[in-house]
Amino acid sequence: MNVNRLATHLLDRASCQLPEPFQERFAEEWADHRTQYRGWRLLWWALCVRVTATRTARELRHSQLPHADR
Repeated sequence: MNVNRLATHLLDRASCQLPEPFQERFAEEWADHRTQYRGWRLLWWALCVRVTATRTARELRHSQLPHADR
C-alpha cells in the first residue's frame, strides 16, 4: 500500500469516527489541508488527524450523553 492510499484510508476512518453532522465538513476540510503535505509528512499528518478524530468523537459522545444528576 503506498503512502497516498494509506493516508486516504486514515482520513476516511477519521471522518467515520466523528458524529454524522460533522463528518462531511471535516472530510472536506482535511481534503483541503491534505494538499500541503507529501510523502512521510502526509502519512504522519493523516495519522495525527486519525488519532485526534478518535479522541474528539469520544469527547463529543460523552458530552451528548444524558447525565444522571440532571
